[in-house]
Amino acid sequence: MQLLRKILFYLFALLYIIFCPILLMHAFGYIFRLNIEKGVVNTGLISFATVPPHAALFLENRRFTSATPAVIRDLIPGKYRVQLALKGYLPWSETIFVEAGKATIRDKVILVPGAWRPQVLLAGKYLSLTPIEETNYLLLAQGQLLKDWVVYEVKKNLSWPLVEHSSPWSFSIVTSVYKVKRSNYVLIQISANSKTRYLWVGLREKENKIQDVTHLITTPADQAQWDPDEPETIFILQGAALQKINLATGTLDPDYSQKVKGYCVRGREVFVLEDNGMMFRMDYDKKLREPVPLDPALRSMLSKDSGKGEFNIQSPVKGVFFLQGRQGEIWINLPTYELVRQDARGYAFSSDAQHALFWKQDQIGILDLSFTHHAYIRGMNRWGSGVSWEFQHGLGIRRAFFVYGDSHILFLDKDTLYLLAVAGDTPQAARRLFDVRENSDIYYWEYRGRVYYLDCASGNLACVEIVP
Repeated sequence: MQLLRKILFYLFALLYIIFCPILLMHAFGYIFRLNIEKGVVNTGLISFATVPPHAALFLENRRFTSATPAVIRDLIPGKYRVQLALKGYLPWSETIFVEAGKATIRDKVILVPGAWRPQVLLAGKYLSLTPIEETNYLLLAQGQLLKDWVVYEVKKNLSWPLVEHSSPWSFSIVTSVYKVKRSNYVLIQISANSKTRYLWVGLREKENKIQDVTHLITTPADQAQWDPDEPETIFILQGAALQKINLATGTLDPDYSQKVKGYCVRGREVFVLEDNGMMFRMDYDKKLREPVPLDPALRSMLSKDSGKGEFNIQSPVKGVFFLQGRQGEIWINLPTYELVRQDARGYAFSSDAQHALFWKQDQIGILDLSFTHHAYIRGMNRWGSGVSWEFQHGLGIRRAFFVYGDSHILFLDKDTLYLLAVAGDTPQAARRLFDVRENSDIYYWEYRGRVYYLDCASGNLACVEIVP
C-alpha cells in the first residue's frame, strides 16, 4: 500500500512538472507543436466584429465554432484566409497576417446586403439635393426657380417650401447656395430681371425666416462664412476684400481686411491669409490681429500666385489649416505642406477629426491627423506628401465620406455609390452599392449611419442604412 502511494505521488509530481509549464505558456500565448522546428511557438489571435453581427466565420475554409463577434486564438504566425457569411449579405473575405504575441483586430467589418431596401422619405421628381452638413436639413429642388425648392427635416420626416409661392422671389432663379456645417442658416444668391439678390434664410419648421440682405452685399460674393453659433455676423470675400456684415445692426464693414487670399471662421475668430503668405488671427472687432506662425518656406509657396481669393481654408483641429486652391492643390500648415499638387475635387474629415479624406477624379487618399504638435504621416509620395492613396481606379469621383469611424470610405463615382474598406492587411475591392440620380449629390451622416440620395429612376428622396 505504501509503495502504491509512492508510485501515485511520483506519477502526479511528474504530470505536474510536465503540464504546469505547458499550461502557463498557453496562458501567455505559447503552444507546443511537434511538427514545428523550435517546438514552442508564440501564437497570435484574430478578433472579429461585424455589422450586423452573428456572421458565420471560416478560417482556411473550416468553420469556426462561434459566430461574430468572435476571437480566434492560438494561431501560429503566418497568413490566414478568413471568410464571413451571413444570409442575405454578400460574402466577405480577407487574407490576414497573424504576428506572434499580437492581436489582429477586425472590429468594424461592414457586411453589404445582397439587395438594398431603400426607404422612400419624400416622393417627387427632384433634380438636386443640397445637404446642410451636420444638421437635420436637406434642400431639394425640382427646378431652377426658388419656388421649386423644398426643405426636408430628416429627424421629424417633415418637408415644406423654401419660400411661399406668394413670395416676391418665388420666380427668381437660384444661382448659388452658401452654407456652413452645423448651421441652420443659408445664404442664397438669386437672379431676377437680370439683377442679383441675396436672401438670408433661417430654416425653421414649416416657416423659414427670410431676410433680404442684398443692400449689404455690394458685389458678387466669392466666399461666405459664419460661425454656426453666431449667425448674426457674416464674412463675405469679394475679390481680395474681406467684408463683415452685422445682421443685428444692419451694418457693413467693407474694409475688415484687404489683400486677402483666403480665410476661415472658427469660433469668434477669423483667420486671414494675405497675399504675402502671412496668416493673421483676428477677432470680430479687429482689436486683435496677431500673426499665425507659418514656416517661411510655406509662406513663400503660398505667396507665389498673385491671384486674390485663391484659397478655401478649413481648420478641423485648432492650429491646423487646410488650404485648397483653384487648381485643386491642397496645402497644410505642417510638414510636408503640399498634400495634393493639383486636381483635388474635395476633402473631408472623420467625425473625430483624426483623419482627412481627399479625392480627385480617379483617386481617393487619406491623411492621418492623430498628432498633438506634429503630424504623424502614414505613407509618403514623391512630392513628400503624407497622403496615402487608397483607391486609384475612379472614373469621375464627385463625393466621399468616412464611414464607421475611419474604417471605410463611401464614395460617389459618376452616379454610382461604392463602399471601400481601408482597414486591413490586403487591399479590398470597392463594393458597388447602387446608382443615384444623374449629377445629383449624396449625403452620409455618421451620426445616423445612413446615406441620403435621390433615386436614379424616380427622383424620390430616399435613404439606406450603411451601418445598422
